[in-house]
Amino acid sequence: MAKLTSIEESNEIKNYFPALAHSASVTATVQIRNMGTLVGNICNASPSADNATPLLAYDAKVVIMNQSGNRIVAMDEFFKGPGKSALETGEIVKEFILPVPSKMTGSSYQKVSTRSKVDIAGICVSALISLDKDGKIAKARIALGAVAPIPFRVYKAEELLIGKIPNIELLKEASKIAREESTPISDMRSSADYRKAMVEVLTFRVLEASIQSATKKKN
Repeated sequence: MAKLTSIEESNEIKNYFPALAHSASVTATVQIRNMGTLVGNICNASPSADNATPLLAYDAKVVIMNQSGNRIVAMDEFFKGPGKSALETGEIVKEFILPVPSKMTGSSYQKVSTRSKVDIAGICVSALISLDKDGKIAKARIALGAVAPIPFRVYKAEELLIGKIPNIELLKEASKIAREESTPISDMRSSADYRKAMVEVLTFRVLEASIQSATKKKN
C-alpha cells in the first residue's frame, strides 16, 4: 500500500535507490501520487510505467500472494505483454524485494513525455552501474520503457559494459545497442523514429549520470 509520494519522499529510498525515488516523483500528478501506489503502477503492466524500469535496474523481485501462500517472480519475468503480467486469477502483489546496491553504485532514471511530468512517458530509461576498486564496471543494468510491448532490460548492452573502464565511446556503443534493441510504435505521444532516437540519447545520459554517481562514492 506504499503510495508513490511516500516512495518519492523516503530518505532511505533516495539514498539506496535514487532512480526509483525520482521515477516516483515524476509519475503523473501530485494528486495521483498521493493516492496511487507503486504496486498499482506496476500491476497495471503498462509498457510505459514510470517505475518499471528502475525496478528492473535494481534487480527487484515481486512477492506474489495467493491462498496457498507466496511465490516470488523476478522483475524481468513479471511483464507478459501490454496490460498482462505474471499475476494469475486470485493473486495480488504483496511487496517488492530490492537488494541493496554495493557502495560504488550509481543509478539514474530519465523520461520524455509530451506534457512534461503530467503525461505518460513517451520514452523512459533507467540504468545502474557498479564499479570495482580499479574503476572497471562490475555490474551494469539498462532498462527501457514505452519502446516495446513490455518494459525490458537490454542484456546485450549490459554485457558490453562489464569489465571495462567507462569512457564516452563505450557509453555511445551501449546506447546504440539499446536503440537497436528497442521496437517502438508510433502513437499520439511519439513517433517510432523519435522514440528510437531518444532511446539512444537517454541511455547515454542515464549511463553517464550513473557512472558519475558511482565515481563520487569511490573517492
